[in-house]
Amino acid sequence: MMASEIRKLDKNKEKKNGKISVIIPAYNAEKTVERCLNSVIEQSYTNVEVIVVDDGSQDRTLSIANEIAKNDSRVKVISKQNGGAASARNVGIKLASGEFITFLDADDYIEKDTYMELHKAQKQNDLDIVSASIREIYDGDISKERINPNGVTVFTGEDALCNMFSYCDGVRTVVWDKLYKKSIIQNITFAEPCPYGEDTLFNCEAILKCKRYGTIPYIGYTYDHRESQMTGGKYNSSILCNIDVIEKMATIIEQDNGNSYNVKNVKNHLVIYKIAIYRQLFQRMLMAENYEEVKNDYNVLKEYAMKISYRDIKSNLKLKHRIQWKIYLYFFGIYRAIVNNEN
Repeated sequence: MMASEIRKLDKNKEKKNGKISVIIPAYNAEKTVERCLNSVIEQSYTNVEVIVVDDGSQDRTLSIANEIAKNDSRVKVISKQNGGAASARNVGIKLASGEFITFLDADDYIEKDTYMELHKAQKQNDLDIVSASIREIYDGDISKERINPNGVTVFTGEDALCNMFSYCDGVRTVVWDKLYKKSIIQNITFAEPCPYGEDTLFNCEAILKCKRYGTIPYIGYTYDHRESQMTGGKYNSSILCNIDVIEKMATIIEQDNGNSYNVKNVKNHLVIYKIAIYRQLFQRMLMAENYEEVKNDYNVLKEYAMKISYRDIKSNLKLKHRIQWKIYLYFFGIYRAIVNNEN
């Protein structure tokens, strides 16, 4: 059999296996969008559609994406007013025609066999959602790899959600390391406007709908912190939307979604996530430029943090962190002044 005939058979096999819709929200990403798109176009798994949603970019992002689309019919470019990554992803979900959906940020890129490996694991193990290992790059080209256990690890939806809330076993809160069956997420939307925590909320709803969740050790996704526009910067009150996200997840977990998961077990793991997020919020406020900037937000956060029982705090924090928690609640202003050398 000739090589051309083999390639034709491979493509026909891929079409039978199912199209993957790749949703890429893009905002002012002229430096990285070409690298991102090329990493998808050059995938060994070729049955993909690429939906680039330009979110009101003020640079050359849109023109670069359009130029690439001219040379590859699989690339579709949509332009909309700026509304954030959540709104751009929602547009992409509505337009997706594939059997599977995955997300990719325009700052980042994937390895050549990422979709092949994810799709192979999905088919062989009948997975509703499957996630790859990831690589993170920081300033100075410092690379950190987060590798899932060897082989394909399969969880129930309940176990996957508990693991996500506990930050373990490769079930991460992000959406971009995952391949989803479209049937699982087609009726789920990202919360708008919600610049923080929207991935976790989306995954909470998605994982509660899935029966089989899998992880693979293949390092398929590179998250480039150097290019991320959400990294660093001054304190922003919008981080408090994390509290709303947690409250919404608690409500969703209480609702009957047709699956026989243990509500108490999942809620107990949500407490672990809640404590971790609240500690991060306290720390962000601690480093803000001045106390008046965060005073009102601190009072809101303190009100919610006080609702967490001491038993839960004791069960999930080491002694030094329990002491720190008490300081956050009762001596935050003094602690801030000491940490920041304020007069």
